Order: sequence, then C-alpha cells, then structure tokens
Amino acid sequence: MAVTATLIGDGESHTSDEKGIETFTREWSVVGDAGTTPTFAEILTAVGVTRYQSHPQRDAMIARSHSTRIVDKARNLWRVSWTYSNAPLELTGDVPTSSSAGDPPDEAQSNSGNATARLPTISFTRRETQEVLEKDAITDEPVANTADEPFDPPIQVPRSRLNIAINYKSILIDVPHVLAYLDTVNDAEWNGFPAGTLRVVDFQMKTVYENYQPSGATEPAILRMTDVTISLEHKKEGWGLSVLNRGRRTKVNSYTRNDVGSIVATVETWQAITDDTGQPVQEPVPLKADGTRATDPADFHYLNIAAYEESDFDNLIK
Repeated sequence: MAVTATLIGDGESHTSDEKGIETFTREWSVVGDAGTTPTFAEILTAVGVTRYQSHPQRDAMIARSHSTRIVDKARNLWRVSWTYSNAPLELTGDVPTSSSAGDPPDEAQSNSGNATARLPTISFTRRETQEVLEKDAITDEPVANTADEPFDPPIQVPRSRLNIAINYKSILIDVPHVLAYLDTVNDAEWNGFPAGTLRVVDFQMKTVYENYQPSGATEPAILRMTDVTISLEHKKEGWGLSVLNRGRRTKVNSYTRNDVGSIVATVETWQAITDDTGQPVQEPVPLKADGTRATDPADFHYLNIAAYEESDFDNLIK
C-alpha cells in the first residue's frame, strides 16, 4: 500500500507561557491508496517523525505528542499533527533532564516508552523519631547523673532519618521476594550507603496496565504489570542495637582448692547487688564487661546486638 504524506503547516500553531515553555505544531496531509485503509503505524511512518526527534529549524524543540484523524474517508485522506516543545522531559530514571536535540531520552528514561524498559524512580523524604540518648554526642561518654547513674526516665532526643522510596514496574507479582527483604539490612555497601545502615521498612504492590510494544511489533499493546514501591530507612550509626549493660545481679567466682591450697576449679555464680542499706537493688544498675557492678561511668559497658538479618540489596529490585 502506498501512503503519501505532505507537510501543510509548520509552526502555524504556537503557544508560550510565563515559564518560557513553548510549543509548535506541524501538520501533514496523508493520503492512502483508494479502497484501502492504512494503519496508524503506516500513516506515522509516511510522516517520518518519531518521538523526541528535533524540529528541523528549532533545535531546542522536540516532538512530544501527535494526533491522527481522518478528514475524508472516501478519498482516504488523513490529517496528522505533531506537537514540539521545549518543556522539561518527564523522566523516570536518574538521568539529567534534557530537551536538546542532541540528547533525547530513550524509552528507559521516559514515561512514554515501554514500561518494561523504564528505570526505577527514587524519592527521598525525612522522618523524625525519638531515641534514648545513651552517650554524649561530643565526648562519647555515657549519659549519667552526678551520682554516675543513668537517668530515670532516660533522656530522649529527636533524630532525623532519611527515607528512600524506590518505585519500579515488574511483569511479575512476586510478593515472597519482597517479603524476604522486609526488616532486613544491607549486608554490604549499597549505592554509597555503608553496610548495615539501610533497612527495608515497608512496601506496596498494585496491579497497573502499561504501554508495551514487543520487539518487531508495529503497534503498542497494553500489558498487565505490578507497580512496586519499596521503602528504605537510613540510620547512619547502623541498625544494630547498642544497649547499656545493666542488671540486678553480679558475677561472683567461687573456687575449689586442693589440700595444698591450689585452685583446682572455678565456678561462676550470681549474687544480688545490694544498695547502701544492704538490700537488693530494685532497679537494674550498670555492669562492667565482666558482669561486675560498674560505679564509674568510664566502666559502663554497651552490648552490640544484631537486631536484623542481612540481605544482598543488589537483588532487591526484581
């Protein structure tokens, strides 16, 4: 089938706004062989313009959208309009926005391209939380009163956390994959974040229908996909817990000696810690690393506890 396109208007329709965004419209008259109906793909091929192609006289303007309508069915006459604009492109990946003729986006960068080829979008927000202040931020000394005891109730301070939301489209509905990452931390440095500082705190999944054009196809199709958002939270000191070693009992070693007084056995036992009146303490008190009572803040001991399992975040996005 022969389909012929003739340019009939170039820039006759022009708009401009206060932000400096301009649009131009070019129009073609398209005619097909009598008795046949060309496909939209054949009509657009005859026009010869593709999305993001630059305007022949205005390099800053690129083709953004088009419309096709039939003018005279009996004569097989069609009208095609392409709109060119210098507006910033709506990108979905971490690629610099560009509307120049020499750097148009590919389908991985634009919402107009194949959904399966799009890059993930990443957004950052701040969340405030309250945390117990156990060490001085400047001196790193344990926080205690003048009697060298922890404050009761403990001092709490606001902390800012970075939240990261990663959104992508998947042809799979793989809930177990995302669940396996929930409440895990990165086992190694990931995108500049040290190991153990990112935790998967939430996720959302929903069914969407997106543009998809298989390789070799002339017309786009609609593909059922899963829209996935995975939320991470950053904690610069890591997600492991640092807990002040406290208790109501202290370790006491008892020894068994032989006839000549040499120690032949050591048995660890626990003994209640008493206050100044000789009564067992009612509240836990700080302990040293060896389990004995600590009366000097310099001897306070903190236990480092791994609170979350680790995962390979390189496989997070599937």
